[in-house]
Amino acid sequence: MIQGEEYARVRPYLDRLKPHWEEIIDGRKGFFLEDKGWALAVHARFAPEKEATRVISSIQQSLDQDLITSEYRLIKHQKFLEVSSLIANKGKTVSFLLNSFPLPGARLVYVGDDDNDAEAFESIHSFGGVAISVAQYFGYIRSSGGDFVLKSPKAVRKWLENLIRWF
Repeated sequence: MIQGEEYARVRPYLDRLKPHWEEIIDGRKGFFLEDKGWALAVHARFAPEKEATRVISSIQQSLDQDLITSEYRLIKHQKFLEVSSLIANKGKTVSFLLNSFPLPGARLVYVGDDDNDAEAFESIHSFGGVAISVAQYFGYIRSSGGDFVLKSPKAVRKWLENLIRWF
């Protein structure tokens, strides 16, 4: 891991949240806890609307509001909640990778499906690349400001398959 020290600073808070969130969603149909390492997310896309709203609100209330504003970000949609470190920035990661491993003459493309991808879109643009936003992802309408928009993950796969045929 390139940034082990930062990760070690970020992870303890997420490790405290995780068992509490697991307890809240335990036994509830339609809920899924995703541990992304630098972030935790609760998905409720298959849960009944009212229950999803109530459970997501309960999870949000479990957060340390001072930490959320100073060290972590909160992303909340109708049936989704994510807490991630402010230092876990997709844009900075893209810039780091492309500065560390330059690809002269390559046509860079970044496909993103969530709010955090807007940071990466800015970075990919600074390297002359193209940003593609996935508009619909598991029932949520999203657009993070890509140069182009593909309708769904299925449309992304089809586009990539067609792209591969060119080579």
